[in-house]
Amino acid sequence: MHVYSRGDRLGNNKIVRISGLHFVPQLDVLDLHGNEIEVIENLGALRQLRVLNLAGNRITEVKHMHGLSSLSELNLRRNAIAAVSIR
Repeated sequence: MHVYSRGDRLGNNKIVRISGLHFVPQLDVLDLHGNEIEVIENLGALRQLRVLNLAGNRITEVKHMHGLSSLSELNLRRNAIAAVSIR
């Protein structure tokens, strides 16, 4: 997955894995709606991320969200979430 600098809309691209984000730590908006992502991962380097849209994926568990101190908007609609881990 290739991600650009400030904000990206990568919805409906059949993306299955979140990766490559350590190259863009300044990213503040990431829109990955309507893909095939099952696991929330590889977001730790995104200290400036304010908006994360993961709606309409295949996510069943919310975890690996630590370190996203600037996050103010999170969209997880249309996922089959069964568990949330706050740690």
